[in-house]
Amino acid sequence: MLSYIREFITKIGYVLKVRKIESRFGINSSNGVSDHLKAIEANAKERRLQFM
Repeated sequence: MLSYIREFITKIGYVLKVRKIESRFGINSSNGVSDHLKAIEANAKERRLQFM
């Protein structure tokens, strides 16, 4: 999911809407997308802390 979002931002220049992410990945609710995005964010924070 993260690579898809990065690629979209690079090509189009703005962040995806939640509905577009839902349809792309077959997620049935905006809450499901939110949970995935929170997990990606938490993972990124953990990585940053490892390098401090």
